[in-house]
Amino acid sequence: MNVTKLPSWRVCLLAVMATPPLSLHAQTAAKLETSKQPAACVLPKGRDVLLKLMQCCTRDLASDRDCREYDPVNKYVIIKDNAPSKPAAFLLIPSEKVRGIDDKRIFKTPYLNLWANAWDQSERYPGWGDHRIGMAINSAHARTQDQLHVHISCIDAKVAEILDRHEKNAKPHTVQLPPANNTYNVTTVNDLTDGQSPFQIARQIPDMGKMADKSVAVVKSKEPGRYYVLTTAYKDSKGGAAEELLDQRCGVNP
Repeated sequence: MNVTKLPSWRVCLLAVMATPPLSLHAQTAAKLETSKQPAACVLPKGRDVLLKLMQCCTRDLASDRDCREYDPVNKYVIIKDNAPSKPAAFLLIPSEKVRGIDDKRIFKTPYLNLWANAWDQSERYPGWGDHRIGMAINSAHARTQDQLHVHISCIDAKVAEILDRHEKNAKPHTVQLPPANNTYNVTTVNDLTDGQSPFQIARQIPDMGKMADKSVAVVKSKEPGRYYVLTTAYKDSKGGAAEELLDQRCGVNP
């Protein structure tokens, strides 16, 4: 029996013609699948890096490797601080443009209560336990980014030791703290929201200049349900960076 052999190009053409086209539903599904891939977060240089990163994280947590959490109700994101010298540091950032501690919106909800949100998130980021956690916001003079951000990490062990010696003193007082022996006003509170928000505490300290000059840290007291709100100020071209009180390696050597 004679068998007619088709040229190879005809075989390929017939195979293509025999393959049914994708249905409209399948084509739509394929397009949707492609669109699910988040656009990579392109970060600028300068003082708006955190602002742009926040915008990326609110759009899609998969858009950048440093995005961790987005809370649309309380309006904040959690990101990993990617500085090599801060392996155990995280940042809470408002999900709207809020310039910093000098922005008047920090005295209104939900931003008034960002410290409480940050403390709640510290259980996971960095997750070292209440007694070791420290949080801070730098003054307008000491910050490098023009988007409000709460530093979340561990408190320096020497700072914690000094504060422990003052835990019986519930009245506002001042203390000098390492590493630079800057002066901090110490106020004890049993909550971090509303009238006891560290923003409100800092505003009520009259002899430290404007809010833009002030810097705040929060540390848990050994006394159950109590926190230290530590307020310092930028003066004579120095200070104003309460972040200095944090150990952002959490005791882990480089």
